Amino acid sequence: MVRMMITPKTIEDQFIKKVKDWLDENQRKMLYEVFKLPQERGVATVNVALCIDGRSWVDRRSVEAGLYKLFSALKIRIHGVQVDLFSFDGDNVQSNEAILNRADVFWFAGVHDMARKLEYALRHSIDSDEMFEDNNDSQILAVAVRRRVQYDNITYVGVCGGGYLAGRPHYYSCGLELLNDLAIEQTYDIQWQTHGPVLQFSRQCAFVVLLNEDYATAMCFPVVKNSRCREQWAADNTTALQALLQRLQNEWKEFMSPRGQIWHFNLRGYCCTGNDSQLCH
Repeated sequence: MVRMMITPKTIEDQFIKKVKDWLDENQRKMLYEVFKLPQERGVATVNVALCIDGRSWVDRRSVEAGLYKLFSALKIRIHGVQVDLFSFDGDNVQSNEAILNRADVFWFAGVHDMARKLEYALRHSIDSDEMFEDNNDSQILAVAVRRRVQYDNITYVGVCGGGYLAGRPHYYSCGLELLNDLAIEQTYDIQWQTHGPVLQFSRQCAFVVLLNEDYATAMCFPVVKNSRCREQWAADNTTALQALLQRLQNEWKEFMSPRGQIWHFNLRGYCCTGNDSQLCH
């Protein structure tokens, strides 16, 4: 299960204006589903794990302000937004795990410099118990992020380079692979064109993904001023995104338990063991 937003820039006033004026009611409902908090939380403070390992200059206040305005535009009642810095640096794994475990949103900021530790954590993170035996803390954190996103515990927001890193290795030599073999890239094409199994965003347009038991959909929309020329591109890209999501919802990924039992996981939130055709959560 994946709730994700990939955007070329942080959430600013023009972004909020597009959400209010450009999106229709159904599209705003989809964005609401991407960011809504669990019902049992009620009116709560939104906790954010902010990763700036890519040497982004974004600050906590801009993230807090942007998310507060977005939640308000989506009519999600909250007390406020609390942003804590998260790092894949393995020197302080317990603190970072605690930040991640209480977060409602994982915000991966832009990448201006691919630090060696960040690249190592994302390139070599594998979802297997062998990794935990090696006790590589940076990789443990990368797997923890992936699991929390794919198990629907957290919303992933990727800004520019942070968007690329949500997919499989493509532009960079590493990635979190949140959508199995799908890559993510920013395109500069004026007219939409296919780039294979790649989810695209642009300098003017963001996209969101909603993949769970009830939804397997995506949409693209302009988020900056003077982006009218990109409206058709956004519409064409939405069609392409949805086609890729339809394919992805039927894919199964194989894992092996510590006892050698094979089981399969689907990003809509189902799993099965061995040859058992019975799906279970």
